[in-house]
Amino acid sequence: MDYRKEAEENLTGLRRDPQNWMLFHQSMTQALEAGGLSLADIGTNEQELKELRVEWCKSYARRYLTRLREGEMMFVPYFQYAVREAGLSFADFGATEEEIAFFERKYRT
Repeated sequence: MDYRKEAEENLTGLRRDPQNWMLFHQSMTQALEAGGLSLADIGTNEQELKELRVEWCKSYARRYLTRLREGEMMFVPYFQYAVREAGLSFADFGATEEEIAFFERKYRT
């Protein structure tokens, strides 16, 4: 098996579609480990992966906030997690602390 090629293909997937972070990242990591390769071997580094993960978190936070505003309270913890993982604030997504606290109260009842 060509582990370098597999890792590179998954990196390309991450770059094109950070919304599928989990799938591509896991597959890339497995190929790197199996092939004894480093991130540099496939033309990336930890900083780029961190930036791609932040993009993934942002896309999910936007999606979860939309769902919350549509009344689907089960997404409160997911939204909070995505915002926290992206290193951002609720305001970065056009939400207030009060709005999220309201959703959180509804979620718990």
